[in-house]
Amino acid sequence: MKRNLLLGLILISVLTFSQNSSTAKFKIGKIHLKSATKVITEFVGIDGTDLYITHKDYQGYTLSDFCIEKNLTLSDSVVSKDIRLTKDGIGGNFEFATVFNGKVLIFFTIKDKKSDLNQLYVQSINKESLVLNHDMKLINTTELIGDGVNGGTYFSYIISQDKSKIVIKSATKLLSEKKGNAHYTALDNELNILWDKDIPLHYNGLYLSVFYETFENDGNLFLVSIPNKTLINKKAYIDPNYNNIIIAITDNGKKITQFPVGVDEYFLPHMCLEPIGEDKLICIGFYSDKNSFIVKGCYSIIFDYSKNEIISKDFSEFKGNFINRFISKNTNRNSMYDDLKGYKGLLYDYFFSDITFQGDKGIVVSEQFYNGDSEKPIPQGLYHGSLIVISFDKNGKINDPIIIPKYQSGNYQVGNSYLKLHVNNEIYLIFNDTQKNNNPKEKDKIYGYSNTLGIDKNTETVLIKIDENYNLSRETLFNYDNIETLLYLPFSEQINDNEALLYCKKYRYSRIVRLTIK
Repeated sequence: MKRNLLLGLILISVLTFSQNSSTAKFKIGKIHLKSATKVITEFVGIDGTDLYITHKDYQGYTLSDFCIEKNLTLSDSVVSKDIRLTKDGIGGNFEFATVFNGKVLIFFTIKDKKSDLNQLYVQSINKESLVLNHDMKLINTTELIGDGVNGGTYFSYIISQDKSKIVIKSATKLLSEKKGNAHYTALDNELNILWDKDIPLHYNGLYLSVFYETFENDGNLFLVSIPNKTLINKKAYIDPNYNNIIIAITDNGKKITQFPVGVDEYFLPHMCLEPIGEDKLICIGFYSDKNSFIVKGCYSIIFDYSKNEIISKDFSEFKGNFINRFISKNTNRNSMYDDLKGYKGLLYDYFFSDITFQGDKGIVVSEQFYNGDSEKPIPQGLYHGSLIVISFDKNGKINDPIIIPKYQSGNYQVGNSYLKLHVNNEIYLIFNDTQKNNNPKEKDKIYGYSNTLGIDKNTETVLIKIDENYNLSRETLFNYDNIETLLYLPFSEQINDNEALLYCKKYRYSRIVRLTIK
């Protein structure tokens, strides 16, 4: 096979081809081979049908800060460009990139050591030439608190559902028992500042750890946080029976309110939320008995934050061995924490997706993940367990939950081991699995799948369909023999009402599959 080197990218000539399943059709792109010195670092986003990612060059000294790569799925080609970030001759530190309002945006920081400030800038990239445009803009400044390249500050972002607004979060890692804040800057689609606020992350003398955020089309931001009582070895430890603290930033950032949310009957260790009307939130999660982190069932709470009161609540206890059904015997423990001791032992935790509405019904997906052992730490999210689908009606009445068995180990962050699609009031879940789990005679057994030890040729990508009546169906989309690569879910995304781009890779090879739900 003849290979040509172009822009640091080697293109292997493999014909594009299409295939169909009973539920979807997909077009499999050509395989591309990347430079041996460049390592994929993060997913930027999708603009129309073009998918952007970044690379970092690890071949010793380099004049570039990162490399931007554009995958043109219509022409099945790839182009890339090295980028250097500077301002007035001072080198910048790349923080993140995203696609927003039809622009590819690069966010980076500049250290101003004279004033002890870390300045966050944004600059767009020309989508044709992949060079920086002359539109650099200062977003915010934060205090320098560390010697790291980003001044001890860590950045993330959320785009509103209608893609009209973006909020940037600037926060620091917990370095001591000092109470801290997080800084949020909300921008409109022209990157004008809507509001810019320091959000206090403490409540009644306790430090707050934010674990769920939702940014609304109207510019309101809601955070769900857990109060931490003590700090041991720079880690937050918590006691059971805490109330979740909801922080609401409303009225164009002018009003910041904290609300403790809990019930007398149970302890609510997990919570996600979504606004459902004026001044009302629906909160969904798992509940436990008092003084215990052991998950007992799922709940819904409708909360009026203008009056700081619960309007309605519903609890649905798991039946039988529901939650532990697919946890192996040597980790058959569903407690999240040991009481009063924080992370300890063989532990499972739960990560909640955003809440999706199907007409007057709602649905949320929770993923089990192995949280590690305090004596032998395992990176959070290294082991991903089953998916629990929780559905509810417009009044918050919980239906019987559904469990989708899977057990994966890999390099995904929590919540990135599957892709959720919303098509015509139906939910589709896509993830990698092993063909061993297709045996109908072993419905109560789950075989583990790993993407950490190279490519397993028994790998397949499965599609789970959840219809309007919450019936499940499963089918194989493709397997290793079809695409000779592995679906990489953190770089995959829904692009319109019924299509998604699936990024697949194997070592230095990559290709893109365009999926259409029929």
